[in-house]
Amino acid sequence: MRCVFIGTVEVSWHCLKTLLDLEEVVAIFTAVDNNDGRISAYKAFDDLGRQYAVPVHRIANINAPEVVQQIRALRPDAIFCIGWPRLVKEPILSLPSKGCIGMHSSLLPKYRGGAPVNWGLINGETRWGISLMHLGTGADNGDIIGQATFDVGPDETCGEVYDKVTEAAMRALRTYVPMIANGTAPRVAQDESQATFYKQRKPGDGQIDWRRTARQLHDWTRALTHPYPGAFTFLEDGTKVTVWAARLTDDSKTEAEPGVVLRVVPFEGILVQCGSGQLLLRRVQAEGAGEMAATVWAAHRSNAEPWRFVESQV
Repeated sequence: MRCVFIGTVEVSWHCLKTLLDLEEVVAIFTAVDNNDGRISAYKAFDDLGRQYAVPVHRIANINAPEVVQQIRALRPDAIFCIGWPRLVKEPILSLPSKGCIGMHSSLLPKYRGGAPVNWGLINGETRWGISLMHLGTGADNGDIIGQATFDVGPDETCGEVYDKVTEAAMRALRTYVPMIANGTAPRVAQDESQATFYKQRKPGDGQIDWRRTARQLHDWTRALTHPYPGAFTFLEDGTKVTVWAARLTDDSKTEAEPGVVLRVVPFEGILVQCGSGQLLLRRVQAEGAGEMAATVWAAHRSNAEPWRFVESQV
């Protein structure tokens, strides 16, 4: 089966490697260099191109007429699009006889759209998975080929869940690509009545609202940490502080306002009051500085207490 692969992030690389070991890949299409850092978890494919002697094409728009013509000339039986930030449209969708195949990092039809893992963690989901599907004309609405599921722990971060996503996607490809090749793969329409859609996230969407519960803010922080831009807040003097790691604590109830730093717990973190409960900040990064343990950062501010984080920056 002659395959074309389209992708540009870490999970794409592992899926491409799996596909290269299963079928003939005649070309790889990926994004131009990520010099501006806009693509989270960006991954170059040049190493796989060299290893498997497959040409790598760097493009800005997969639907551009010249790119469509280039793919048409390759006569692909199947096109695999995994980890590409834009919709693949006609006429590409109708080019391969065995279809355009995609992978979405959720159990469709739930969590269609952008940043599904991040949104799932924000919402406290404990069961997750991936969907291998035919690409449709809309966002993540194509027929399902197969899914793979796994549990998500209460403290797992987006990076850790994406490791599970990657493993599940590779397993799904090994199971279903041979079926796609011989024409026996399942094809099940999605139940539109069960569909949910979430928007793509931007770095500015990560601001912490300290009026939320500690559990909500713990989920918020772990959903937006590396490799994403991170959850952030502000000190009263306007300094932006990114929170890279935090955990829940069983500290006693207080009457403090949300965002107030209750105390520094030596060798543990900074205890902050939330709308309900407290959150222990473990690793932070103040604007203009590097990431560090929250207690180390607090030690540099020993003469600045009392201090608090504010809900919004005007």
